[in-house]
Amino acid sequence: MARKSKKWRLKQAQTIGASVASTVMGENKYKPTLPELYDRMRAAICDRKAPPEIPVNDDMRRGIIGEPIAVRMLRERYEGVKRHDQNAFMYDESHKRHVLPDAWVGTTPVEIKCPRPAGITRVNVEGLRHAAPHWWWQCQHALLVIPFEFVRFVMLDVVSMSLHVQDIVRVPEAQGLLLEAEDEFYRNVIQGKRPADPSTEIVEARNEIIEADAEDLPSKILADPEAFELAHALRRLRQATDQVEVAESAVKARLQALSGDADIIVVPGIMRAYHRPQKGRKILDTQKVFERFPILKDDDEFWRESRPSRPWRLYFEGE
Repeated sequence: MARKSKKWRLKQAQTIGASVASTVMGENKYKPTLPELYDRMRAAICDRKAPPEIPVNDDMRRGIIGEPIAVRMLRERYEGVKRHDQNAFMYDESHKRHVLPDAWVGTTPVEIKCPRPAGITRVNVEGLRHAAPHWWWQCQHALLVIPFEFVRFVMLDVVSMSLHVQDIVRVPEAQGLLLEAEDEFYRNVIQGKRPADPSTEIVEARNEIIEADAEDLPSKILADPEAFELAHALRRLRQATDQVEVAESAVKARLQALSGDADIIVVPGIMRAYHRPQKGRKILDTQKVFERFPILKDDDEFWRESRPSRPWRLYFEGE
């Protein structure tokens, strides 16, 4: 990872970034604390003093190594994936806050994390809002600056080398509270009012948002190596099947073109095909029946339920 220049660190500290949005909301159990963030921004804005570089720890090192890998894996799954220039700060209209997406999928901003496997499982089971609210507020902050409806949140499991993707949507209540909290904090920085903690009103409103509306979550997460191997194999088989169907349709169309208007086509010793005209089948026009006999539509005597079923439907990310 290239060392951040003093000029970059000064620019980054003069406005509220996505990575410290959770600090403003009192949700960040890591550094910086709210008073530390105040001191850093006050020094950058008033004294034009850049904060020191943050020492690299194990979590940061995992992200430094894993993020480029995650981008390469995203390119295998989506088109239009590109890294974001980390010198290209994106600001909102007030110029109080900024965001630096890690990457883009087309016009969709991407936030990449490389947590430990246990952290990935927690997010998959509980949802990002409940398992890692500091990251969830980071995504909400990004959506304050970038006028899109969602952030593509990507986690790379560096053990199984698999990607876990969630789209974090804009939540209007959270956006309004975050805007209020960040504006209040920025005013305190400018006016020299060093806060100890977020206000009680912001904390109470924040807790209501975090605890409300549990996300639609899967009931079982298969995160073991065999499940990943089977899922990748199934995806490759489906892609191969799709390619076969396209090729088969093209071959059939060519044979039909060669046969002209023949009813029977024979390729000696290999195949026989039929292309005979068929009479149309009679189909009951239920709409006209119901119009003429409306009792049939609502009377349970004329209806029966089909057998209960439990279909197995597979959807691959990116489809």
